[in-house]
Amino acid sequence: MDEPKPPMPVPGMGGAAQLILEVAADAKVTIDGRPTQSTSDVRYYHTPKLKEGETFFYDVTVEVAGEKAVSRRVYVHANEVVRESFKKPLNASSLASK
Repeated sequence: MDEPKPPMPVPGMGGAAQLILEVAADAKVTIDGRPTQSTSDVRYYHTPKLKEGETFFYDVTVEVAGEKAVSRRVYVHANEVVRESFKKPLNASSLASK
């Protein structure tokens, strides 16, 4: 089995990484315990400059009223764009009832 390929760096990011989070529009998002202010269903966050060749992570928690909070550790590298979805997938039972 082939090993996964490392992410390709994105030129022009100056050593930072970008997190793109897909969440419910009314979700509360915290990154490393700090609340964020965005309110759309796609949210963009930029890291400070990161050291080339090293792996960093952010602990992201997404809370939607009436649902259990979801936490995930998101790994990033310098000059990388990382997209994470916290949206619920549609399942067969929800499709069948429509």
